[in-house]
Amino acid sequence: MKSNNLKNFFLVFLLLLFTVNIAISQDNVYRIKLVVKDLDKDQMFTLISMNGNNLDPIDSVRSQNGVVNFIYSKPLSVGQYTISWQNDQKYVDFLFNNEKYIELHTSNKDPISYLEVIVSQENKYFVDYIKMKNSLLYIVNLGDQIYSMNPRDPRLEIIINKVDSLNNEIDKFSRKIPQDLFAYKVVRANVPPSIDEYNSSHPEYPYRDIKSFYKKHWFDNIDKHDSALVNTPVIYDAVKFYLQNLVEPQDTVQYKKAVDFILSQFSWNDKQYKYVLNLLLNTFYTPEYESVFTYIYFNYMNDTQCGGSVADENYRKAMMIAKLRKGTDAPELTGITLDNKNFVLSSLLGKPIFLIFWAPDCYHCKSVMPFINNLYEKYKQNIEFVGFSIDKDMQAIKNATKEENIKFKVITDLQGYDGDNCVRWFIWGTPTFFIIDKNGKIYSSPYSFEGIEQDLENVIKL
Repeated sequence: MKSNNLKNFFLVFLLLLFTVNIAISQDNVYRIKLVVKDLDKDQMFTLISMNGNNLDPIDSVRSQNGVVNFIYSKPLSVGQYTISWQNDQKYVDFLFNNEKYIELHTSNKDPISYLEVIVSQENKYFVDYIKMKNSLLYIVNLGDQIYSMNPRDPRLEIIINKVDSLNNEIDKFSRKIPQDLFAYKVVRANVPPSIDEYNSSHPEYPYRDIKSFYKKHWFDNIDKHDSALVNTPVIYDAVKFYLQNLVEPQDTVQYKKAVDFILSQFSWNDKQYKYVLNLLLNTFYTPEYESVFTYIYFNYMNDTQCGGSVADENYRKAMMIAKLRKGTDAPELTGITLDNKNFVLSSLLGKPIFLIFWAPDCYHCKSVMPFINNLYEKYKQNIEFVGFSIDKDMQAIKNATKEENIKFKVITDLQGYDGDNCVRWFIWGTPTFFIIDKNGKIYSSPYSFEGIEQDLENVIKL
C-alpha cells in the first residue's frame, strides 16, 4: 500500500511539475494571429517591421484556412508592423508593445476597412485611428484632384471644412487614449499641434498665422523621449512634411536653417537624433543639394566617425563631394584586366575618360549597362571607357561581363570596397560614374542618363 501511495504521489508531483513547465513556457510565448476571411487559397504572409519609410521583412508564414500565426519566444521590438500578402498588394498595420497575444480579423476584399481587433488593447485604439486617417487621406486626395483641375472650384471650401472636421475628430479621439499606451504616443505624434491651444497658454507671445506657428512647433506632439517611435513612420512623416511645406524659399540657405532646427528638436533622445540625422543625409544626397549634405555631415557627423573610418557610407559620400569635385585631379586607379594584364588609369590620359564603378551582383548596374554599351558604341572614338568591377571573385566578374555584353575595358583589384582603389575614390555604392577630362581632371560625377550623355558631349569639346 505504501509503495502504491508513493507512486501516486510521484505521478501527481510530476504532473504538477509538467503543468507548471507548460505555464512557464506559454508565458514566454508571443503570438500574433491574423484571420483573413474570403481568402481564395492559402498563401505566404510576411511580417514586416517599419523604420520610418524603410520596410524590413522579418518573417514569413503560410496561412492555414485563412489563419496566420507568428509565434516568438522573445518579444519583437516595440513599434509599428505590417502583415502583407498577395505580393504586398494586401496588408494590415498594427502596433506591438510587448503584448503576449494579438488577434486581428479582416477580409481579403478590403483588409483595412474590415480590420477588427479581437485581442489587443493597443490596437483597439490604433486600428480606429488608421480608419479615421484613411478617411482623411481620401478627402485630401480628392481635394488635390479638384484643385489640379480648377483652383477656384467652389467644392474646395467643402473639402477644407471636411478636412478640418476630421482633424478635430482625430485630435479629440487621441486625447481619449490612455497615456500609458504606445498607441497614444503614435496617434498624438500624427496630430498637428494646435495654435489656439498654444496661444491660450502663452497669451504674451501669440502666433498670428498657422504657418509661422508650425515652423516653430510642428514637432511638439512627438514624444522626444521614446526611442521606439523610430520604429514607426511618425518621425519620417513629420520631417518630410516640414521640409516640403514649411521651408520657404526651398533653397540651400533655408534648408540648412531647417536642418539646424529639426536636429535641435530631436537632440533629447540619442536614437531619435541619429535616425533624423541619417534621414536628413539621405534626403539631401542629390546633385542640387550636395552643399546641404556636406553641411550636415561636417557639422553634425564629425564626432561620430571614430577618426573618419572609410568604411562609413556617409563619410565616403561626403569625401566624394568634397575631394572629387569638378576640377580636382582624378585619383590613380590600378588593377588587372580580365586577361590578367596590369592596368593604370593615368596611362589613358590625352583622351577624356568615362569611368563606371560596378559590381556583378548589382541590380541597378544590370539595368544601366545596355545604356552604357550604347554610349560606348557612340563615343568610343573620342572617349576611353573603363569599368572597374568591385568584387573579389574574378570568375564572377568574367561571367557578369559576358552576361551584360560589356564591350569596353573591365578591370578590378579583387579587393572589394576595402581595396585601395575604392578608398581613394570614396566609392560607397554602385553604379557610380565619373567623367575625366583629357588632362586628368574630374569633369563630373553625373547621376542621370541625361547628365552622362550631356557631360560626354561637353568634355569632348574641351
